[in-house]
Amino acid sequence: FSFVASILIALGLAGVTLLLQDKMSEGAARCLLSACLLLPVVAGIQLREANLLGFGRIMAGQTGGVLLPLLLISLIVAVPLVTGQALSSAAVMLLNLCGATITLGVLFVLSRHVVGPASASAPSEVRVSEWLHVASPLLLVQLLSLVLNQLGTVMCGPLISLEAAGIYGAVARMASVLLLGVQAINMIAAPTISSLYHSGRTLELERYVRRCALASFGFAASFALVMLIGGRAVLALLGDEFVSGYVPMVVTLGGLALASAAGPVIQLVLMTGRQWDCIKVFAAVTALGLLLGLFIIPAYGVIGAAIVAALGRLGSALALVLLARRRHGLWCIAAPLAASPQPFTIPPRAAA
Repeated sequence: FSFVASILIALGLAGVTLLLQDKMSEGAARCLLSACLLLPVVAGIQLREANLLGFGRIMAGQTGGVLLPLLLISLIVAVPLVTGQALSSAAVMLLNLCGATITLGVLFVLSRHVVGPASASAPSEVRVSEWLHVASPLLLVQLLSLVLNQLGTVMCGPLISLEAAGIYGAVARMASVLLLGVQAINMIAAPTISSLYHSGRTLELERYVRRCALASFGFAASFALVMLIGGRAVLALLGDEFVSGYVPMVVTLGGLALASAAGPVIQLVLMTGRQWDCIKVFAAVTALGLLLGLFIIPAYGVIGAAIVAALGRLGSALALVLLARRRHGLWCIAAPLAASPQPFTIPPRAAA
């Protein structure tokens, strides 16, 4: 159903683009048409990843989130070096489509080899009501997280200009590579967090999430340092106009790196039955981000958009860390656990 819906949405968007192409630039029309082709491919990637994760293939289920950004960055860097020409926005969209298509192919092969035998022998059982009860809040969390992540890019267009939105969108995408290691660690940690929590092993749980947070922060800080040194050269490959996005990129990287010190705090909250608390946090932070953006972005331009994005990341991470401390009595931060911490006992009803 999701894949069919993505195709229908893509066809509708393509039809509107073709009808209005006389009223928009050639580059904008090409970008939108490329996006129409990209949408079903991205939906296919998400479905294949969900299939792998559903059969317990945690590492294989992270393939799309790791491979696609790496392919995109590699193509964006390699193509200008080979052709000697700066990339246009339409060219970037086509490279994104190429990377997504390759990623979908890899996931298809993995699904055939890893999940195929298991799915053939597994009994068919559908629990729609239970699935909706669990999936609905998770979907809402993902939606709010997506809105929060794209807040700066979305607000740049109407408050500054489309050119500013393009520049910030490019630097934000570049900075988001920092999240690759963080996301991989967090997804792998989720089943262990659930197991430790529901078995009442709180001390082990706190030690585990802190180690994950240390690993996440270490990866994020290392990548931020590399981009701090070589970021101008990387942005120059996209075109001279993108070099002006170096400072916003540094601000975005700083916010993401500091927020990564909270490690798998989102997974900790979700895996311990606090989905609606997580939704409240993301909703409140997104609303505050919108209000701040209305004042900061017109005054400071693209740097203001980066500040709003960084504050949104930091605010949500801090709120969730405090929520985990209040609800479960443990700190999900990038710091080693003391040798003899005061234990906190999970109530029997929560542990059950």
